[in-house]
Amino acid sequence: MCGVVGSLRVVGFALSVVRFFEVPVLAKVLGVYIELARNTPLIVQLYFITTHCRKLALNPLTNDCNYWTCIFIGSAYIAESFRSAFQAIDKEQSDAAKALGMSKIKVMLLIILSQSLPVALPSLTANTIFLVKETSVVSIVALNGPDESGQGHHCALLQD
Repeated sequence: MCGVVGSLRVVGFALSVVRFFEVPVLAKVLGVYIELARNTPLIVQLYFITTHCRKLALNPLTNDCNYWTCIFIGSAYIAESFRSAFQAIDKEQSDAAKALGMSKIKVMLLIILSQSLPVALPSLTANTIFLVKETSVVSIVALNGPDESGQGHHCALLQD
């Protein structure tokens, strides 16, 4: 679980930087990805990814598909947390840093990132808790498989 949380924060941070700096084509594609990941239920994403794991040469019965699904949904939430924290910093501060001759990378690291981390911390914590709670949904698919969740249990109840 720690590997998933760490990797989704790195992926989410990278996605938010691309969207914050509005890289021409990539920002629009990532916007669609983030909206898709945040607006579809996790059980639908799990079903879709686990049924298509064979095409990616992954065994759907292992936890690889579940990890990828958690990273898929979690990185979208983390990206929005970082992006909103970046936008909370006044534009005048980055303009002043650029006027002093700082590069975009230095402005990002020294000005924007240092001030946006305290702003992002509550939502990052909430999103991490959300992801931990969503692992209960992952366990449904992990135990029964993507097509068999709940099958077999109701039949035993009806055969009295």
